[in-house]
Amino acid sequence: MISNQPRIKGRTTFAYRKVSNVFSAEEILLLLKHLDLNRNLLNNATIVGGPDAPQIRISQTLFQQRNEENSWFFERMNQVIDFVNQEFYNFDLWGYETFQYAEYRGSENGKYDLHMDMLTDDINEFNHGAYHEGTRKLSATIMLSQNGKDFTGGDFVVASGKEQTAEIVPLEIGEIVVFPSFVVHGVRPVTSGIRKSAVIWVVGPKFK
Repeated sequence: MISNQPRIKGRTTFAYRKVSNVFSAEEILLLLKHLDLNRNLLNNATIVGGPDAPQIRISQTLFQQRNEENSWFFERMNQVIDFVNQEFYNFDLWGYETFQYAEYRGSENGKYDLHMDMLTDDINEFNHGAYHEGTRKLSATIMLSQNGKDFTGGDFVVASGKEQTAEIVPLEIGEIVVFPSFVVHGVRPVTSGIRKSAVIWVVGPKFK
């Protein structure tokens, strides 16, 4: 897209971009209803090649592929990702096959310590069913519950390197935060209720 600030667009890699007004309350409820039908598939979260996952991440997750019931969600997210990438990042992307639904429960102090989504270790050491060919380049998190109403705690944080501490990124229900997969981020412990979200990892060829 054409910019009237080409120097800023060319020199700045934003730590994250937030997008609002993508999904209505009714659409969020529709997605949650669809996910609720698959609650029996929720498993304790794992991390790629991570034996310390219970200490690093405490949540329950399930992966969802595109189907007739959720294709509208994939289409809408495709539009959001394309827009944010063209406007702010211009990464060479291939796409994504699934999204990951996650629940962080206050009864377990659910959390995800600071981490990167982009894999930086030797793939040969891992045997992980959710690994996709290609490099994770853009990540997107969609908030599916309301902080202060459905849960407390559970702030989404980003460590951009500008500050010594991670920055809280407030997210309302239905809001989306998109960020390069090499940006360090996390979810602080949930103190009550259930924090629900969906995550997408968009892959492409290696950076060069």
